[in-house]
Amino acid sequence: MRAAVQTGSDARAAVQTGSDARAAVQTGSDARAAVQTGSDARAAVQTGSDARATLRMRCDAGLARQNPSQARLAGRNAAEAGFTLGHEEFAKLLGTTAEGLPEITREAIDAHDFRMTPLAGSELRAVEDRVRAALNAPLPVSGPSRQPAWEAGWGDILARFAGSRDLADLEPHYFRKPSRTMRVLGRYVRPQSPRFEASFVDVLQTWLAARWLGEATAIYEFGCGPGHNVAAFARLLPERPIVGLDWATPSQELLDLVAESTGYPISGRRFDMFAPDRELVLKPGSAVVTIGAMEQLGERFEAFLGFLLAQAPALCVHVEPLHEMYDASDPFEQAAKRYAERRGYLRGYLPRLEFLAREGRIELLEVRRHLGSEFHDGWGSLVWHPRRKNHHGSSQDDR
Repeated sequence: MRAAVQTGSDARAAVQTGSDARAAVQTGSDARAAVQTGSDARAAVQTGSDARATLRMRCDAGLARQNPSQARLAGRNAAEAGFTLGHEEFAKLLGTTAEGLPEITREAIDAHDFRMTPLAGSELRAVEDRVRAALNAPLPVSGPSRQPAWEAGWGDILARFAGSRDLADLEPHYFRKPSRTMRVLGRYVRPQSPRFEASFVDVLQTWLAARWLGEATAIYEFGCGPGHNVAAFARLLPERPIVGLDWATPSQELLDLVAESTGYPISGRRFDMFAPDRELVLKPGSAVVTIGAMEQLGERFEAFLGFLLAQAPALCVHVEPLHEMYDASDPFEQAAKRYAERRGYLRGYLPRLEFLAREGRIELLEVRRHLGSEFHDGWGSLVWHPRRKNHHGSSQDDR
């Protein structure tokens, strides 16, 4: 594999259009890690044991400096016992350097409160008890049967936005719940801000726009929900055509209202990833994005993957849980893996792409975990592009 995880000053490079529309975004001369297939790929490009060890040392050092009575007060005093996600920490999560973060991403980091406290003692045990209880209780399972729930959820947001025309009201319900506990680099932590996860998404949107989507001729977000990401990308990439696709009809109505209210060049279209619309034709040089949408496909992703391979967009950017990245030997990871399996979340997609990469049909550009919520790691990046066929019928890169 030739693609490399982009670092340093090349972090703003984007997928080119035209004759080299599918060319992979590459690093400069000091590119460090080529994305590989198989198990090595996961080790090579994830935040990795070094990053986790660094964070754990910082967390443990903060706790070790306290005497026992102070340690008991740690949960009440994030400023003393905690730490924050600054430029360096976000760079680790995103796979770059602090200097390689785009200015707009640095500004987004600085605009939010990412202070947190690593959990220990009774607080940690309480979280572990909640996770165990959830794993032993009935859980809703993703799949086609959940469509009515999404219709109702996005319908509520439609009613709210129709009255306010405030883009903040596009935010999904699950981001409006306080971020009580998060999973960050192998640790349970308690954020100081109740909007920690939503703030992370704000930062991530700037990174995706600058790192991957800057030169796409058009952007298609599949499973776009109420359109919060579509609106964000429209603000970050002015005049770029953006299409939001979702199987719930309120989504299309929402995007129509957003376009009417803002003048953004966005539109909505109904699309079911379980049964793709073959009449949809993606614009050449475009980018496909999914953010927490393929999660709902479980192991039934082949129809959508076949659609993507047939359409051959310049780039596919998935921000999804990466089931195969969990370490089965780590109890912390085991619990998250079991929870994802109980919920029927995306599984098998990464190995399928790795197989296609070995076959020479696609190129994997990035595989990376970022962070998670209390029960599992829902935020990971998987970036790839199809390889076009030459006149001999074999695959090659547009470079």
